Amino acid sequence: MEITFEKTGLGYVLVHCALDLGNNLQMGAFTLEAQYAIWDGEQKPVTALSMEVGDQPEPFALACNGAAIPEGVTVTWTGGDQYVAVNDGEITPIMAHAEGGSTTITAATQDGGSAFFAVTVAGPTGVDCQTAVSLVQGESVSFTAKALPEGLRHHGLSLASDAPLTISDPQVGSDGLHTWTLTAAEDAEPGEYTMTVTADADTSVAKQITVTVSEPAPPYVPPYVPPAPAAPSNIQFTPAEDLPAGLELKQGESITLELGVIDNYAAFAAAGVEVTAVPVCDAGLTLSASIGQEGRLTVHLSALESGEHQFTVTLSAPGCSAVNAAALAVRVPSPAPVEKKIVVEAQSGAYTGIKGVTHLMKEDGAVTFSVQGLEGVPGVTWKSSKPKRVAIDAVTGEATLKKTGSALITATLPGGGELTLKVKVNKGDFARPESIRLQTKAEGQWTDAPAQGITVVPNERGVKNVPTRLVGGGGKIVIESIQIDTDIATRDGGNPAPVKVKKRFLTDGKTTTLVIRANGREFTLPIAVNSSAKDLYPDEMMAQVQEILQLEED
Repeated sequence: MEITFEKTGLGYVLVHCALDLGNNLQMGAFTLEAQYAIWDGEQKPVTALSMEVGDQPEPFALACNGAAIPEGVTVTWTGGDQYVAVNDGEITPIMAHAEGGSTTITAATQDGGSAFFAVTVAGPTGVDCQTAVSLVQGESVSFTAKALPEGLRHHGLSLASDAPLTISDPQVGSDGLHTWTLTAAEDAEPGEYTMTVTADADTSVAKQITVTVSEPAPPYVPPYVPPAPAAPSNIQFTPAEDLPAGLELKQGESITLELGVIDNYAAFAAAGVEVTAVPVCDAGLTLSASIGQEGRLTVHLSALESGEHQFTVTLSAPGCSAVNAAALAVRVPSPAPVEKKIVVEAQSGAYTGIKGVTHLMKEDGAVTFSVQGLEGVPGVTWKSSKPKRVAIDAVTGEATLKKTGSALITATLPGGGELTLKVKVNKGDFARPESIRLQTKAEGQWTDAPAQGITVVPNERGVKNVPTRLVGGGGKIVIESIQIDTDIATRDGGNPAPVKVKKRFLTDGKTTTLVIRANGREFTLPIAVNSSAKDLYPDEMMAQVQEILQLEED
């Protein structure tokens, strides 16, 4: 292929082209449109350029249709101003544009071909530095600052101050960071001063810094610490006056015991010397010992196993002979065997009366019997004397309450032996314990028993009857136990039933307390016997007649 160009006013024109296509030769003339561009030093097209004051001059060249303009063609460069100097394609930044302005650089040939690009010269918009500096008289510190925005490398900064300082020449890094050394005079007047950093390219860009000059702090003088007193050469221990020679604890019981006091404990503490209590015991006990702030020696003791045991506590301190503070014997008796008896679990509860009959409520439907002391032991079998009233599972002890009435429950124990429990199935409900009240019949009227108790005038001969009863809740009340001093009075398990105070010469001036337990709750009635008091509890007529007849017989 052959190509020939000819220079015209429109640029370079392709005037001849021959292509060898086998035996055929194509010939003709073509015109190409000229495309101009400005190249940088690496022959890359440039459409915009950012520079900053201080950058080295950069060369540029005009190109057409991807080829450099021949050397014989004249190219004229225009656009230089106060920001940028242009010298035959070499561009040098002079001054920063304000607020992001730019300059247009144009390269043109004498035939009218041209290209252009925009040049922006960046300048400082601020200063990045600390806002306060503190120095002591005669001290030197470093101070750094940098022009903003980030990326500026060649913009110079100046530092000036009214403070009594010596400011060194700046050291400028490749990233534009300026570093000065500030030195306060030895006799600098303490106070606050001002220091200003200013951009050399634009003095309106500046930042003020507060400089504080102060006197040096006085040298540190550590406080006087007197030497620690000498530690005692022996441990002085006084045992507690009421310390027993031995102890008796139940298995599982714990006790805290004060053994005595270390009389010179304060002297050990002042000397910074620790007194140690070392407890020792056998495997049947656990023991810990501690010394309080006033030197009181205390142990905490727990009994683990039955038997005869002993523990000791020894006191020791550096430079002192050990002191045996205590050596006590501890007896832990074997626990009493658990009484084996039949117990019953019912939703409404189960209460055993004075005569040993356990009362149940038919409305519960189902209850469970078990043997206390044999929990979890297999092999117990069960039987009911009245299965039509209380039907019981022979293995599990689970029972169904079918009819009211009494039945005898029998438990046959593993290896032989039997336990029995008489039960009575009742209708209705038990009276709620909190609703039950203890009453007496005073002057013919039932009233709640006063909390302070009652005063009874005894008969000279025979007993004095004071009616009592438990009421409340509308349900069944089961009297479980009665306690009273029988040398003064008696009461049976009925409800109601009288308290029978014995004759005067046995009881006058004495006191007792009636305690009735019913439906799981206790009721108390203090009773004072006083023959000179007003009689609020006169006997019924029959009792009076019997007393008269007894007097006549005497």
